Amino acid sequence: MLSLLSPGASRDTTQTMRLIDGITAVTVGIGALEEITRHHEVGEDSLHSWTIRRTAWNRRFTRLMRPVLALSSQRWDRANAAVRLAAAAIHLAGPRDSRLRLAASAATASAFWIKSFRQSYGSDGSDQVVFLTSACTTLARLPGLPAVERERALDFIGAQSLMSYTVAGAAKTISPQWRDGSALPGIMRTQTYGDAWLYRILKDRPWLCRAMCWTVIAVETGAPLMLLAPPPVRRGYLAVLGGFHVANARHMGLNRFLWAFVGTYPAVDRLGRRPAVQR
Repeated sequence: MLSLLSPGASRDTTQTMRLIDGITAVTVGIGALEEITRHHEVGEDSLHSWTIRRTAWNRRFTRLMRPVLALSSQRWDRANAAVRLAAAAIHLAGPRDSRLRLAASAATASAFWIKSFRQSYGSDGSDQVVFLTSACTTLARLPGLPAVERERALDFIGAQSLMSYTVAGAAKTISPQWRDGSALPGIMRTQTYGDAWLYRILKDRPWLCRAMCWTVIAVETGAPLMLLAPPPVRRGYLAVLGGFHVANARHMGLNRFLWAFVGTYPAVDRLGRRPAVQR
């Protein structure tokens, strides 16, 4: 295979994309396997069936979008998941910087875009991050693209990741439940995102709830400040954010969020090394 990233891209750009591809591929593969093995949950006899879901789009799309809606239908679900699974395998074990990787990135972005019409419940975070990441790495791999444009595509991934944390932290700041600490036990006692063990620890300890809620607010809101810090501090901050997602995976079941967001960290770290940011 011919390399698509040389000589137009620096070694740093190439290594960053490899890391992004590999980490993001984990969440893509996990999601695809979950959908293949639990396909009955979106079957025609479920509330997530295409018969019900498509009613939300019929009046909102013109004839030009009908082919896309057709690919979002029930019979294409497993094919979509299979495409994503194959793309993840290519990123994890395929040849480096090849046309095959370009195709895998484009296929991943396209599959997630089509999937967004079919399934929106439960995919409002990790799937969007993967779509954005895959779309940007696809653009960065286009043949003949100037090196500066490749860098901007990766910078966008890093900037979007930081903005996601900042907006999440700001939203919590204006929430009375997060400020007084009641949000955390409130979440932990739910069946969908809760954890009975952690709820028992938190329910009679309001001081601990407030401390944990304000820690999350401070860490998320202050995320952009890591760009001004030296590399060891910046990477330590990223490790803290990664630990936050590990906790969410353990206690809330948000396993795909972990890999989706950690997949953006190489771009965030690279953004902190950019000369314009250092100045």
